[in-house]
Amino acid sequence: MPTSSNSQQGQDVEEDESTSLLPQLNDYQSHVLSRKTLLVVFPALALVQFTSFLDQTSISTSLPAIASGLDTGSSVSWVAASFLTTSTSIQLINGRFSDIFGRKSCLLSALVVMGLGNLLSGFSQSSAQLYATRAFTGFGAGAINALVQITISDITPLSERGYYFGIVGIATALGNGLGPVVGGTLTENTSWRWAFWFICPLTTLAAGYLMLVLPRSLAPENIWQKLKTVDWLGAFTNITAIILILVRYAFLITC
Repeated sequence: MPTSSNSQQGQDVEEDESTSLLPQLNDYQSHVLSRKTLLVVFPALALVQFTSFLDQTSISTSLPAIASGLDTGSSVSWVAASFLTTSTSIQLINGRFSDIFGRKSCLLSALVVMGLGNLLSGFSQSSAQLYATRAFTGFGAGAINALVQITISDITPLSERGYYFGIVGIATALGNGLGPVVGGTLTENTSWRWAFWFICPLTTLAAGYLMLVLPRSLAPENIWQKLKTVDWLGAFTNITAIILILVRYAFLITC
């Protein structure tokens, strides 16, 4: 009898350990695509990644003109710091959001946020407005960097994944390399505001191309059910905590 009781307890423990801590979601995301389809989809993903990194680096050569135009003084470093703070904070929850709402929908939303943020940044009339709009832009750019990687893992076979990551890596390198050149040229010949505005048509082009070629997820289109699935309190707490930690660290460095 004791042996039977111990066996039953062992089975109960195994059942408890196999229970998922998160609600199970059916895998509705796009699966491995044919090579022919990938040849059409990957230029879109590369363009999205290129635009994101172009946005991150194009401002570096415009900072002196921005500091002069808005009289920011030494606080001009927060143009980059506010962007990096929010782009870092959003990356952790991107995977779960895209599981619920779909990779395509999340990527398109991130592009809209990034484009709108750059548009508003170009119209900033004070340093506070610029820092706030760059922080808003960071939410979109940070989401893009994570979602492109997740999407590649969805649609490519494991044996060829390194090759396709390399293609997107080229787009990343081009964005990093061309950003300062483009931003400096626009600032010198027009205004520092165009270092933000020129991203807007690129995000529009990338969003349109991505909308046409990237397959949608097969998840049911019950938006209210999807919204109920999100742990909004956990997401808000996560983002707030990361932002506060990064801001505190930035102040310690600057002081």
